[in-house]
Amino acid sequence: FSDHQDAVAWSPRGLFFTSGTQEGLPFDRVMGELSRKLQLRQAGDHSIAAWDSVNRNSPIPGNKGQSFFIRDLLSDLIFKESGLAGSNRRWEYRNQLFHWIGYGVLAGALLIASSLWGISYYQNQQYLQQVAARVPLIREQSQQVIHQPADNIFDLLPFLNNLVKLPLSARFSLDNPPLTMRAGLYRGNQISDAAWVLYQNALKSLLLPRVAQQITNILRNDPGDDNAYSRNALRAYQMLYQPRNYDGEFLRAWLLQNLQRSLPDTVSARDLQQLDWHLSQLLDQQIQSSPYARDNALMMRKLAENLKIADQAGGMLAVAPRHPAPQSNSHSE
Repeated sequence: FSDHQDAVAWSPRGLFFTSGTQEGLPFDRVMGELSRKLQLRQAGDHSIAAWDSVNRNSPIPGNKGQSFFIRDLLSDLIFKESGLAGSNRRWEYRNQLFHWIGYGVLAGALLIASSLWGISYYQNQQYLQQVAARVPLIREQSQQVIHQPADNIFDLLPFLNNLVKLPLSARFSLDNPPLTMRAGLYRGNQISDAAWVLYQNALKSLLLPRVAQQITNILRNDPGDDNAYSRNALRAYQMLYQPRNYDGEFLRAWLLQNLQRSLPDTVSARDLQQLDWHLSQLLDQQIQSSPYARDNALMMRKLAENLKIADQAGGMLAVAPRHPAPQSNSHSE
């Protein structure tokens, strides 16, 4: 009679006739009627005929109740099959033990996760405070380099180096942070991405104008006595205005080579290495163009000088003097 469709199916165990009345008024008088019809012999006060004398006014006393067929039903069936309707204490203990073990595992996992989150939060806070402590110095340096002239490219090195070091930590690597800083709370990637965007903006807004200014000054101050040097200077200048001829690696190597010709005493080999790395990030990764307008007069003048030098070199080769043939001396006999 279950309302659920997925209820456990049941089947009848058998049909058993019993009399469950032990006291009070009997609800079944069939046995007395059968005894009278069959003229069975009744035994004294305990005869079935005594049921006929039971009514509402004289019910069966509590200590005189009668029942039939209940013994066999209880002893042969119900008691033997008590395990079907009862419970297994051993199974209950084991099931309860498994429940408590599960609760303990969940509580332990929650405790470990909470501890890991707490440690990760604390260490990430320390990392963010460390990064925030570097910001005032970078802000101060940015104000200084903005107002500095663009003729000295080495003045940018402290500012650019600090931008690169901004998201770094002495305790861990940004690419492989410790487990105690993760747990969904690690912010090193966001800080690194933001610092990299700031660094790229500094390269384009501060370093690129100085690179263009250096190349322009080198081309303008070229005396023209070295044809190969003059051609490379003009080529480097044109690369900043002609993207199809751009070669970042050549531009970087040529610029460093010319900077080494007149290095200040305060510039070390380490400074050159750092400048080389910053220039590679600026020039090698993508095509760059000069933020200044092209000086067509300068470019045409240097181009004419290069062509003149090339013509003179070719003319010298064309009019090279011939050596006279040696004359043989005749000896008379």
